[in-house]
Amino acid sequence: MYFTHIGGTAFMQDTDDQRSGCAEGELGESFETRFRELVSFGELIEHANSGLRLDEVLENLHASFRRIIPYDRMSVAFITPNRERAVSRWTRSTASEIRIPVGYSAPLAGSSLAPIIETGEPRILNDLRAYAADHPDSDSTRRIVEEGMGSSLTCPLIANGTPVGFLFFTSTGRDTYRDADKRAFMRIATQLSLIIEKGRLYEQLSERTVDLEKRNEYVRAVLARYVSDDIAANLLSLPENLEMGGERRRITMLMSDLRDFSSIAESHEPELVIAMLNHYLGEMTEVIVEYGGTINEFIGDCILVLFGAPVSRSDHARRAVRCSISMQIRMAEVNRYNRAHGLPALAMGIAVHTGHTIVGNIGSPRRSKYGVVGTAVNLTSRIESAATGGQILVSDETRRSVRSGLLHGEAFEIEAVGYDRPVRVTEILGCDRPEPIRLVDPAQLPSVRRQLARCGAPKARRIVPQ
Repeated sequence: MYFTHIGGTAFMQDTDDQRSGCAEGELGESFETRFRELVSFGELIEHANSGLRLDEVLENLHASFRRIIPYDRMSVAFITPNRERAVSRWTRSTASEIRIPVGYSAPLAGSSLAPIIETGEPRILNDLRAYAADHPDSDSTRRIVEEGMGSSLTCPLIANGTPVGFLFFTSTGRDTYRDADKRAFMRIATQLSLIIEKGRLYEQLSERTVDLEKRNEYVRAVLARYVSDDIAANLLSLPENLEMGGERRRITMLMSDLRDFSSIAESHEPELVIAMLNHYLGEMTEVIVEYGGTINEFIGDCILVLFGAPVSRSDHARRAVRCSISMQIRMAEVNRYNRAHGLPALAMGIAVHTGHTIVGNIGSPRRSKYGVVGTAVNLTSRIESAATGGQILVSDETRRSVRSGLLHGEAFEIEAVGYDRPVRVTEILGCDRPEPIRLVDPAQLPSVRRQLARCGAPKARRIVPQ
């Protein structure tokens, strides 16, 4: 700095160094401001991107954007897939009542939003009341004014070159927004649009996943009405499980049947018969599922249950025997229900047999079922026909497979159609492993049999005492 005199008047002038110093100071202040903006933008993007779901992303934006753009209301609307409407998706406002709720939609054609999509440039309206007066057909502007808003900044959301929606900043005051606010948004518009679109796509994927899971649950529920949970899970787990074919496997089969049920059915109304049968089958199903059995078929009042297929179980024989005992015990509940509804008492005979079978998908590609075939199935049926009501008969193969813990009743041989030799079977009254479960006290068995015989239960034919 130096002084010069012109016409006796002293003037103060800056030196070149002083002017350079001022310029450097201004430039440094500009760099500092720019740096703070970049830091704010970076923090905003990082905060927004920390959310995964759309609501999380938008909540993060709402908390962070105030450092860059002023607003009292912030909202997001998305463009419908047919590009015809904008639908409100999210709003946060200081207003006591939100007049543009989530789900509100407006047409894009001929609206003030259309030019924003075409140009990709944000739009400022600094006097919403005046705009509403000039555009009385604008329902959304009228609603936003009713919320007490005075000015707005509307920004396009463009992801990968495609307009996907709008981000609205709105202030209660007039003349709030400047071109600097538009420039601030444009600096992060691409990243911000992609983050919001990411959140929306994640939300859509989550919704579709939920819908798909509901549909899968429905399919499983429908399948469970016709096949067991194990079979349904086996069919749905892998596509190849639907292929025709089978495998040889050693399993245990349980077959039960109600004694003299045909006569009972003929003497009662069909509606009562079906109600009685459904209640009985429902009670038995609960027991079977508890022991891990697979219900292969309901044939009228007959139930065929598999243990060890399709799910392999090393203790399939013991499970089947314990299940049969629990089924006979549950019959007391079935008959209590029948008495309470004026229905006759029921008696059930059960056979349990262990042997090699062929299990798999049987039928044709158009109509098939998970089934079991083999002589072991036939023998199970023959043994079941010899059991009296309330009785459980097991083959020697099953008894040897269980090995220990069985409470035996009588053992005898039966003549089975299709077999040259008598078949040895054993009456089971209980199983003490892994914990005791008993059908009746052995001393009480004769009186129980006499009571069941009065229900019309036939005696098993003893051929050769053991």
